[in-house]
Amino acid sequence: MNNKTRRFTMNEDDNEDNIFLTGKSQLSFTVRTRKIHDFSVHINEEIKSPDYYSKVFDMLLDAGPNDMVTFFICSGGGRIDGLNVLLEGIRMTEAQTVAVILGEAHSAASVLALNCNEVIVTDSAESLVHSCRFGTYGKAADIAAQTNHTLKITEKLARDTYSGFLTDEELDLMLNGKEWYFDAEQIRERLELRASYLMEKEKVAEEVKPETVPEPKKTSKQKEK
Repeated sequence: MNNKTRRFTMNEDDNEDNIFLTGKSQLSFTVRTRKIHDFSVHINEEIKSPDYYSKVFDMLLDAGPNDMVTFFICSGGGRIDGLNVLLEGIRMTEAQTVAVILGEAHSAASVLALNCNEVIVTDSAESLVHSCRFGTYGKAADIAAQTNHTLKITEKLARDTYSGFLTDEELDLMLNGKEWYFDAEQIRERLELRASYLMEKEKVAEEVKPETVPEPKKTSKQKEK
């Protein structure tokens, strides 16, 4: 992690092709071509419906292990279905993903940032963390079933994302309705704690990983059978 904003620069003698991909109804991105690709995606409005991120999702799938995708985030949050498209793209891409928080990274935008490989926090950064907000309608049984389902999947996303960033007690309070506000310095401190938490979790997972036991060799009689 780095407290300073990262800048991507080119040497004067480098070959550079600027490609601008635009769309009227979908969020687009720009890419500078050289030995690797630096993709920039600006999340500077509320997170919208899934179809809005189709081009970005395709780009994440096409990006290679030497590429970098940077999300510049200044957003108050938004729709969870659109967020899920971005999250699945991040999980499936081979590229390194970076979140640069520029101002607000509230609600769903904070989830997006914390699911990138690296988070860069500028001095203007701030974040609001809270449980999912949603509405539903229909018959009482339908409302209950949909509410329980939504709470189940959003709680899993919250625990997967905020564990280590929030303490267990803070996370439980958040899921019960409490809101947490953080400024830039607090975000940096909690990212350090989360990095340590994830490293320890990975270490434990390696220690308990079952050893692969080779299958016993077949005897000549077993082979004949």
